[in-house]
Amino acid sequence: MKKFSLILIASLMILMCASCMPFPESTEEIPQVDPNAIPPETVEELYSYYHQIDRTMTREQVEALFGAGVERKDESGEPMYTAYVNEKKSCGVNVIYNFEGKVRAKTLYYNKSEDLIPFANPYIEEKISDIGEGDKFAKAEEVFGAPGLEIVCEYSQNNVKDEATIHSWYNEDGSSVQVHSQGGRITQVVWIVAEDQK
Repeated sequence: MKKFSLILIASLMILMCASCMPFPESTEEIPQVDPNAIPPETVEELYSYYHQIDRTMTREQVEALFGAGVERKDESGEPMYTAYVNEKKSCGVNVIYNFEGKVRAKTLYYNKSEDLIPFANPYIEEKISDIGEGDKFAKAEEVFGAPGLEIVCEYSQNNVKDEATIHSWYNEDGSSVQVHSQGGRITQVVWIVAEDQK
């Protein structure tokens, strides 16, 4: 099964944009961690924008919900994604639109990764090796003992039922595991160590 090409872009959005880190070699103004942002109080608040987005929506429908977003561009001036964030900056969603102006992918916005820890289920480091490419995604939930937080969803442009996702599990020390999947099968497992462990 061919992997979605855009999942690579979505992955970069998770590691660089959603965590408010600048893109390498970029001269564009990328939002940094905002010390005045208010962390979400509930998981419902965290997902209040993200869960309202689906594959059938147009830019006009999205902006009818959230207002005009902030369009982020690459170094050549080409649009990369549009960010929609609430006034408290406690939640939001980054959206990539296809050439028809419909939603192609979405990533969960958060001001900093620590904001996700209260809502994320933990993982056991020694069990990461128990899952791998080709396994059913459900095995990750079985191995870690609970569901992960969905932080990326990319919709197939060829199959209305297919999608690629990234789910994360966080430990209290800030380390995390990202499980990438497509069509219910794991395509990649990424372990991200905490800053003080690097």
